[in-house]
Amino acid sequence: MKKGYILNKKNDSDDDSESGLPFDPGSLFGNFLKKDNDIRVEGNKVYFYKEITRDSVASLIHTLNQTIKKVKSTAEFIGSVEDPPVYLFINSGGGDYYAGMSGFDHIKNMDYPVYTVIDGVTASAGTFISLAGKKRFIMKSSWVLIHQIKTWFEGYNTFEELKDEMLNSSNIMKSLNNMYLENTKISSKKLNTFFQRDIYLDSTDAIKLGIADSLYVNNKRKY
Repeated sequence: MKKGYILNKKNDSDDDSESGLPFDPGSLFGNFLKKDNDIRVEGNKVYFYKEITRDSVASLIHTLNQTIKKVKSTAEFIGSVEDPPVYLFINSGGGDYYAGMSGFDHIKNMDYPVYTVIDGVTASAGTFISLAGKKRFIMKSSWVLIHQIKTWFEGYNTFEELKDEMLNSSNIMKSLNNMYLENTKISSKKLNTFFQRDIYLDSTDAIKLGIADSLYVNNKRKY
């Protein structure tokens, strides 16, 4: 029985935004530029414009690790007092639940500051990635979507297999519920409403609900 758990969108000036450095890390590290399909790197900024899949998340984690190495190396070369953060811009309609949670755990466990930026739209499993940032930002005109899982499986299935599927889906929903409650300011009651509907949240609501810390403002300081 093939099956999967999908979370994607329906198919039909703030002090926290500053890096604390007397220069613009983006311009300083702009001497290396890399593009991997829809993952682009410009200096200390990584742009992830993809659906959430095993391959895209694996590529993202690899790209983040390589970018961190280059940023750290450049910072050490110029004698920077502190590590400039890596900014991860996310524009994603969502995708695979397991891949999204894998990305969340990997980024959470990185021993280097990764700041996430909701860019355009970040929906469903894409929000897992955005919530993993040490600091979390959102573009003013961007949107966020949180909703329940969608499950699929094909072929003939026994009654017991269907019961197992219901139990597995319930356990995943509990895990999803806990992840949002632990990493945002969303109440259990409001979260339940989001799970039952497809309601997009603007940047003001996203900040109010703790999905993002503040609006993203590009730091253009010169060194």
